[in-house]
Amino acid sequence: MIAELGGPKTFDHVVLGETIKKGQRISRFHVEAENEDGIWTRIAEGTTICYKRILQVEPITSSRVKVVIEESTYPPLISEVGLYYSGNQ
Repeated sequence: MIAELGGPKTFDHVVLGETIKKGQRISRFHVEAENEDGIWTRIAEGTTICYKRILQVEPITSSRVKVVIEESTYPPLISEVGLYYSGNQ
């Protein structure tokens, strides 16, 4: 899944959520951000998402972010993808 951000945005937290009413499905994932040269870089990874997973990352500026589901027990049901900047560096 690729999220188009409508231009460059700076963020240092990625928030992901699953539709938990259908059960936890995702067992491994990673998040990538595209740089200005079109190169994708892995910025975070994890094993489960559940209701909400908050991932702190190094501050990065990107126009596109990709969530890659590597393993899931059933088809994944993502309910939330959020990017936030805390202002702390």
